[in-house]
Amino acid sequence: MKRRYLPAFVLIAPVFFAPAFSSAAIARHIIFPNDSVTGNLISDPGFENGVAGFAAQESTDSVTRSTVNPIDGSASLRVAINGWGNNVFWTLATDGTANAHASQLNVSGKLRGDTTQSNSTLQFCAAAYYTDSGDIVQNCVGASKTAGQTGTLTASLDLDATRTLANVDIRITLDGPGPVVYAVDDVSAVLTVVDVPPPVCTQDTWSCSDWSACSASGNQTRTCTMTFDCPNVVTPSPPTSQSCDGSGPPPSAGYTAVLTDSGSTAPLPLIADAQEPAEPNLTPAFHVSTPNAQCSKLTGFVNPAIAIPTTSNIRELEATWNGTPLPVIDPQGKEVAEEAHAWGSMVGFFKPLFSLAAVPAGAGTLEVKAFDGSHNSVTSAVIPNLTVFAPPAARTAVQIGALGHPRIYLTPARLAQIAAKPASDLTAQRFWSNTTGVGYFLDALNTNPDPTSTAFANQVYDPDGYIPALALCYQLKKSTDAATATKCAGAAKTLTLRMANDYASGTRDFGRDSGYDIRFDLRDMMLAYDWMYDQFSPTDRALLVRIATEWVDWYRTTPGYAATQPVENYYAGYLQGIALASVATAGDNSDADRLLALLRAKLTDEVPVLNQRGCGGDYAEGWNYGPYTMLEFSLVNQTLKDVGEDWSADFDFVDKLARSYTYQVSPDYLMTVSFGDYSGDYAHLTRPWLLAVLSSTTSDNALAARLYSTMMAAAASDIHVPLDRPSTFYEIVFGNLAQTVDVSSMPLSYLNPGTGRWFSKSSLTDTSGYQATAEVISYQGDHYGYSNGDVQLFHASTCILCSAAYRGDRFIGLGQTKDYSTYLVNGAGSGVSRNAQVLFNQDAGTWSAVGMRFESSYPKGRYDENLMSPDMPLDYLIREAVHLRPGVLVVRDLHRRRHADDTLVANWHLGSAEAVQTLSTGHYKIGTTDVTAFTNAAIGFGSDADAGGNRIGTLMTQAFPAGVQGMESITVFAEGTTGVSYANGVLKLSNGQCVTFANGSVSVAACQ
Repeated sequence: MKRRYLPAFVLIAPVFFAPAFSSAAIARHIIFPNDSVTGNLISDPGFENGVAGFAAQESTDSVTRSTVNPIDGSASLRVAINGWGNNVFWTLATDGTANAHASQLNVSGKLRGDTTQSNSTLQFCAAAYYTDSGDIVQNCVGASKTAGQTGTLTASLDLDATRTLANVDIRITLDGPGPVVYAVDDVSAVLTVVDVPPPVCTQDTWSCSDWSACSASGNQTRTCTMTFDCPNVVTPSPPTSQSCDGSGPPPSAGYTAVLTDSGSTAPLPLIADAQEPAEPNLTPAFHVSTPNAQCSKLTGFVNPAIAIPTTSNIRELEATWNGTPLPVIDPQGKEVAEEAHAWGSMVGFFKPLFSLAAVPAGAGTLEVKAFDGSHNSVTSAVIPNLTVFAPPAARTAVQIGALGHPRIYLTPARLAQIAAKPASDLTAQRFWSNTTGVGYFLDALNTNPDPTSTAFANQVYDPDGYIPALALCYQLKKSTDAATATKCAGAAKTLTLRMANDYASGTRDFGRDSGYDIRFDLRDMMLAYDWMYDQFSPTDRALLVRIATEWVDWYRTTPGYAATQPVENYYAGYLQGIALASVATAGDNSDADRLLALLRAKLTDEVPVLNQRGCGGDYAEGWNYGPYTMLEFSLVNQTLKDVGEDWSADFDFVDKLARSYTYQVSPDYLMTVSFGDYSGDYAHLTRPWLLAVLSSTTSDNALAARLYSTMMAAAASDIHVPLDRPSTFYEIVFGNLAQTVDVSSMPLSYLNPGTGRWFSKSSLTDTSGYQATAEVISYQGDHYGYSNGDVQLFHASTCILCSAAYRGDRFIGLGQTKDYSTYLVNGAGSGVSRNAQVLFNQDAGTWSAVGMRFESSYPKGRYDENLMSPDMPLDYLIREAVHLRPGVLVVRDLHRRRHADDTLVANWHLGSAEAVQTLSTGHYKIGTTDVTAFTNAAIGFGSDADAGGNRIGTLMTQAFPAGVQGMESITVFAEGTTGVSYANGVLKLSNGQCVTFANGSVSVAACQ
């Protein structure tokens, strides 16, 4: 099991830990007639013989059996937690056991606070993980803060018995600053287990032979046999004859990708009764979103993102480059290719990899050809003006070693630029500051001279994180201020060698949380090695070289989490670790060339997938990982460029990020709306160190510098993150704020085609302007928070229409409101991020529009066969969003449900919590917001609350009547403008404008 999320909050920003794991995440409690209750699953509940499997997740914390003042019996458990968000776990693996399915977990225990903090709460939680998700579900209760007071805590967690449990846990976590020490005794964990009834079948299963060759009369046949007869159900046989034109060549082995069921080579059957809307342009049989002009650089292979509707007969794909057929590949079996029965990080629906290995470097045209299941040509897509790049010439370890030290980031030119920064330079001020930078650490040394002591760790959160900043301090001061240089170098050396020795002795583990620490600890050791090379003895350097090499090898061979999947959350840190270890130790490390070869293999075989999926400038991973992944990818690129090996063609998605940020930052520059840092399920942040790096390493340098300076000037801006102190070294190294840029010629809307995020502003300079956003394809990782169809409208940073995760106290679970501003189908939100597409994107200056399809967000399963199955609840779900500048958002929804019992409810999260006024039929006023609806849905209003129970707005629902007929709905959100009428695709607004929807396009003009 990979707890991929908990450590991030511990190591990066523990102040935002709580929202992920609030009680609102509890699954529904399904009652089965054959429930049975286990006994206590904890073998030594009174800790008479040991710690009973309880363990601290962080090395700074401890779990021990103590006979001093026990609560009961001769001993109690002593839990000492020092950091905000740190955890102690008891875990029982359940997958494959009789406890794999359960309807409830009940945990209890006696807790007494021996050392408490008035502003901290120790949470005692019943927790669990399912096998089909990396997310924790839990319910927590708080222990008493009164020192010496013993209380019995009980937490009950309802579980989804239809899902398989990976493990159940007792989680003890600190909500607030440490240190705290609690005694724990008489603990209990009891499961209500069930025998899950077999699923009820809904259709017969048929197996069909391949189609015969096309006859002279233009027909072909096949035989179909029923392989499973579902009782009381009659499922017609798939067609056994069809017409054909015989014009297409037969499928080419190794060149044709086939959309199939799991374990089959036959194309998926068609859905005979599927329907589409009357507007043909809303039903493209074949849609290729990437690559395109925003991600035109190709290396190694091409990975087209293809979407098809439920009615499409496309089942096979081929590709050519300048007319030359491209083979279908899965490079080295690394699971980066789309395949049948696949889901998760493979965001697209039908995303085969086509090799470019035999293609000469240069410009060209990609053609993706689509065929039906008999290989008859259906259509094709032509994407011109792409460029294939050959890998750069490889630099050897000897060549890199000849560069001397420092060689990572701190090139001679860059060091000179840093040293020349005036006292007025904000990045230098922040780096040296006693409150935001390395000065904070140095002040703490005056009080506690040993940076490895517990007292120091209680004063400075994560001392190890300051190693790079201290090493940089040494470089900058060694010629001008020997005392400060010595102080910085001494602390950095002490911390670095402690870390290396901890890993050497096993005190720290490469495998903690499936390898999480590689992204920070290995970075810190390698930057110290490079930047303070002359401060380490040969013995010290040999130790650091050995640990770095062993760590990379461990991650490769074990493997660590997502070692070959570039869209997942540890991959960027692993790639960074390989790059820093090979470059820093080149000249001293006999394995450096081998590490460089591993790095190049990943840049050739894996990273190009991410480059196309992040097309337009977007994160590889959501949550707080997003900025770190972009930082790590960007600086892998920069590190290699600095040593003479340029892989920039792999990193277009990073290069465009500052441009994307320009549109997604709120008009008043106070926040990054919903797609910034803790997005999807969390409040949003903008990281100053990422903008600083982008300000000198991308083609949009000046846009990044503009955002950094503007947001820093606003005291209330979310760029001010106090716990980012250790990362200010990135800012002083890369921050180039002496740049200006004129944004007046830039369009007012922007689309990230790789992730389907669309942003539209009323102005790029008006701080009181409006901003509309939409999202359809969701994120790259499997736990970002599915937001298919989400739309938002802001006035400055005030929410008019929000996603479920919108503004407020960063520490409360904002993301636990009831799904996004999109649909609940059969009571469930969007759970799959595949086969969605952006249909169109328009900008006419005074208005902009985007069209989205996302019916495949709601299948009954996550795999190819589920998305193209009669069991799908929807034939189509289409949303067109129009932003009439400055501040009117019009949303048109079209849908058809497949079954009479499929339910459909739209959720709209309104920012105002004021009383709802009904002004006329379909016209409502909430605060300054006007909502007008033209719909046959029943409209309701209620309180929108976060996971802490705090009201944060108003929830408007639209419940559509039962039926399988196509339905249409128009909803208008604005301040002062309302809808007057809607008929035949024309919406009339009270401001005299008319919005016309016609066949997959939008137009706006004065009403006639």
